[in-house]
Amino acid sequence: MEQFKKYIQQFVSITEGEWEVLVPYLRERKLKKGEYLASMNQRYENEVFVIEGVVRGYCLTFHGEDVNVSFFTGPKIITPYFSRNIEHIHSLTYQALTDCTIYEFSASAFKELTMQYDNYRRFATLIVERELKRITQKEIFLHSRNAEERYLFFREIHPGLENKIPLFHIATYLGVTPMALTDLKNKLNEEMA
Repeated sequence: MEQFKKYIQQFVSITEGEWEVLVPYLRERKLKKGEYLASMNQRYENEVFVIEGVVRGYCLTFHGEDVNVSFFTGPKIITPYFSRNIEHIHSLTYQALTDCTIYEFSASAFKELTMQYDNYRRFATLIVERELKRITQKEIFLHSRNAEERYLFFREIHPGLENKIPLFHIATYLGVTPMALTDLKNKLNEEMA
């Protein structure tokens, strides 16, 4: 739990009393590689903090193919509950790409804490602002840059992730074929050598 506390304190200085109020709501959970945290079109009403491991958020195309829209490498908060749900139904599927340890906590309980404690309200606001910035930057890059620039941007925001997960996951995120991404990776590696 100390890792989560340190994560929060990067944003706000919570007191021991404020921390003690949150602790009873935290539930540690282990996910095996490939296990699902939450599925599209189902209810899952928790906030999630990835302590260690990699979780992907993805949707299905009208052809039934996976398209990755986000990666969360611990320590990191997954997209806040209110923005990943439509009418309490998940808009994405979240899956562990590696063995993971997470903390789950009730979204409604956390919302109550944000109404009672200024530091939790500030923390929640900063997380939402950070997520909005991440999504906006990603949209701009995916729609305005070529494949090489998108790949370099991916490497910048997810350092080392390409060595932890299969390249086809990154390819769907970048909107390129796995073969094109392999060629691009080889080209960039040759240029750096």
